[in-house]
Amino acid sequence: MSDDKNSALGVALIFLIGAAAGYIAGTLFAPASGKKTRQKIQEEINKTGEKAKETYDKIAKEAEKGIKVISDHLKG
Repeated sequence: MSDDKNSALGVALIFLIGAAAGYIAGTLFAPASGKKTRQKIQEEINKTGEKAKETYDKIAKEAEKGIKVISDHLKG
């Protein structure tokens, strides 16, 4: 079960990175001024960073739960 959660979170993280890369590529090729393009890219980088942090936090919480379960099990 834990492997399924980690796998799902990994897929979600890869999806977010791919979506961000696609957005940036689309923005770079779209006709807009340099200032607007840089602003759009910065906004997307910030959003992606926040989503990546949220995903990392979820993974860290699951890892902590797993460590606690194992520790409790070993203590008997």
